[in-house]
Amino acid sequence: QQRLSQNYIYIPGMPVTTSYGLVGGTLNWSLDLWGRQKKMVDAAKEGVQAAHADLAFTRLWLSATVVQSYIEYDLAYQLAQLAQAEHAAREQLVEIATQRMAVGLADQSQVNQRRVELEESAMTQAIALQAVKIAQHQLAALTNQGPSAGEALQKPSISANRSKLPDVIPADLLARRADLQALLAQIRASKLRVDSAKLAYLPDINLQGLIGLQAFDISRLFNSNSRQYNVGPALNLPIFDGGAIAAQISGREVERNQVIYTYQNALVNALKESADGILRVKTAQSNFTLANQLEERAAEVFDAAKQKRAAGIYADEQLQYAQLQYLQAKKQWIDARRQDLADGVNLVMVLGGPPDAKPAQ
Repeated sequence: QQRLSQNYIYIPGMPVTTSYGLVGGTLNWSLDLWGRQKKMVDAAKEGVQAAHADLAFTRLWLSATVVQSYIEYDLAYQLAQLAQAEHAAREQLVEIATQRMAVGLADQSQVNQRRVELEESAMTQAIALQAVKIAQHQLAALTNQGPSAGEALQKPSISANRSKLPDVIPADLLARRADLQALLAQIRASKLRVDSAKLAYLPDINLQGLIGLQAFDISRLFNSNSRQYNVGPALNLPIFDGGAIAAQISGREVERNQVIYTYQNALVNALKESADGILRVKTAQSNFTLANQLEERAAEVFDAAKQKRAAGIYADEQLQYAQLQYLQAKKQWIDARRQDLADGVNLVMVLGGPPDAKPAQ
């Protein structure tokens, strides 16, 4: 509702105070003669590809982290079993020392030494059991579950097919890495944005239209005579926008150069990580082979000690010490196996996933 000025645009007979209605919609269609908007759309698509690649890398990292945690769980579980066996052996040694002191074959200091060793083994056993619980809780947290779910986990069982690495691993395997794929997509997007910014120097021609209803006296707004429409070209000549356009181009070029620099650094780090990973895997496999041989020899010595004890050649004390030596060798075997598995998982992640994994899309 508005009051009209009788000294302005005023039709005789119109009420001075009248109602006014306007309903309409505007349309804007860019002809995109130079492809500027298409480049921006393509840049947005590359951004989507980068986001998908980032998601794939996050999934790979999470999977590797879960596997590594399960390997640590397996290590903790086996060490806890060895700690229990060692504690039982230490108890036997204390009992043997006490019996020997009773018949005058040992003194109190020897008994005390065996008791100190027993207390140390009890502490080791408690720490090993705590490590099992921590590993269970970590696995539960990584799988988005509560601590009770971790404590309900069964005995770990890892079946890994160890195969020797080939002498040459092609560097183009790194092209599958999702994080590098994401950076490449960002580079392509940034280049498209630079090209689009440069096209802003060219004149832009659009089509603009209006359709709607317009009338004095709102009661007539929806009459057929109240219809209005127009359509026409809109020409944009960036005559005075050269400085702003140049600044925008410079900003886009800086973004592109930063992404390229980030990609180059990531590629160098990926090459280093892969080379280091291959070296670690080969070293870990060699150490595991040696530890396996040591464990087999220790097992043979322990079996021989049990046979000698059964034949009456060995005393109980000698048998317990042979068992402790075997348990120590077993610990080294478990640790070497854990390192071998962990380095293998790390190398798989560094190389972008399992051999049959598809590149990130």
